[in-house]
Amino acid sequence: MKKIVLCLVAVSCFMSSFAQTDASTDFDRWKLRIKGAVIESDGVIDQDANINGENGQIRTDAGYFATLDLSYFFTKNIALEAMIANSKNEASAYASVLGGNEGITQLGDYSVLLPTLMLQYHFKGQKVTPYIGAGINYASFYDVNPSSEIVNVEYENTPGPAFQAGIDFDILNLKIFGKTTFLNLDAKLLVLNSEAIIDASNINTSYQNVPADMHINPFVFSFGFGINL
Repeated sequence: MKKIVLCLVAVSCFMSSFAQTDASTDFDRWKLRIKGAVIESDGVIDQDANINGENGQIRTDAGYFATLDLSYFFTKNIALEAMIANSKNEASAYASVLGGNEGITQLGDYSVLLPTLMLQYHFKGQKVTPYIGAGINYASFYDVNPSSEIVNVEYENTPGPAFQAGIDFDILNLKIFGKTTFLNLDAKLLVLNSEAIIDASNINTSYQNVPADMHINPFVFSFGFGINL
C-alpha cells in the first residue's frame, strides 16, 4: 500500500510540474460534484469470509448516500479527484459456526466513511467527456451497533485500491454565479480486505472473539450535478 501512495504522489508531482509548462489555460482547473450514490453488488455486498477458521459469509445490504468530490486539472486531460462518502449498512453472517436462525446471524448495523483519491484521464469532448481513473480508498468504520443476537462486533479500518469510469455531460444551459454546470455519471470499484471480530459468547462461551476475514469489493454507482469553479 505504501508503494501505491508513493506512486500517486510521484505522478501527481510530475503532472504538477508538467502543468506549469503547459501554455494552454483555456480550461477550468477545478470541478465540484455533488451526487447521490448506491453501494452494492448484485443487491448485496457479498463478502467471502473465513469465520473462526471455517467457511462462511458476511453480507451487508445496499447503502444509499450522498457523495462530494473535488477535481483539480493539471492539464485538459489529467486530473486528481478527492471524494468523500459515508454509508450506513446492516451486516449478517451466513452459513458460519455462529449458527443462527436458518444459518443466519444478524450482526447489526454500522457506518463507514470512504475517502478516495483518484488520478484520472479525461477524454475531452465537446459535450460529453468520458474518463477513467485509479487510486486508493480508505474504509473507516464507526457507529457500530451490534444486534441482540450477539454481544459485540468490531470492524478493522483498512485501505485498498480503487478504480473508476465515468462521464461528464456538458448539456446544462445553466450558470450559477457565472459558473457553468454539468451532469455526471460515475462507477467505482473499491477493493477492501478487512476483518471483523465478533463476540458471540452469548451463543457459545468459546465464541468470545471470533475473527472473520472479509474480502470486500463493492461497486459505488453515482449520478449528480457538477459545477466548474
